[in-house]
Amino acid sequence: MPMQTSSATKAPIVTVEAAVRALTTFHGTLLVEAVDPFVQAAVLVLQEECRVHLTAAKPTRHRSSVTHGDWNATIAVLGKAVAGLVVYSADTKTAHNLASALMGEPVTSIDRTAAGALGELANMITGRASMGLEENGFPSHISPPQLLHGAGSFLSPRPLTWLDLPLMSDLGRFDVWIALRQA
Repeated sequence: MPMQTSSATKAPIVTVEAAVRALTTFHGTLLVEAVDPFVQAAVLVLQEECRVHLTAAKPTRHRSSVTHGDWNATIAVLGKAVAGLVVYSADTKTAHNLASALMGEPVTSIDRTAAGALGELANMITGRASMGLEENGFPSHISPPQLLHGAGSFLSPRPLTWLDLPLMSDLGRFDVWIALRQA
């Protein structure tokens, strides 16, 4: 499938829609080598930027076409060998706590500044994860995070198989939802 490119830079334009299209045409399997960089990046960034100790709860598989958290940062991943979506998800209280930790001041509602902090958190995690994907043999292009408010935000016209990796801390539960497939 040809990838769209920006005429100014010839860099691929990665969108959620393009990743979902690619994901539904791939018939490969979900590999630890493609999942692990996102989990490791989430743990490292949350520990460094939010100064929390994390524990991982048991991962689960789900079939769904919508988001599950109150606040969701959606990232599209598209490469020759892997494609799909990654969603970082939290309930409202956890989102307030994460934004507070990042901004160094209490956050009681997600305004433009707090939303920017959550988007930047997703950016930092995804930036680290993209390096891990490359190291594991899955060079990819990754979209900027799209911040979605509300459980039930539509992601795909048909259900995708997700691996949900919950990370627990004093700030609350932070989920890494991964729907990546190898070509």
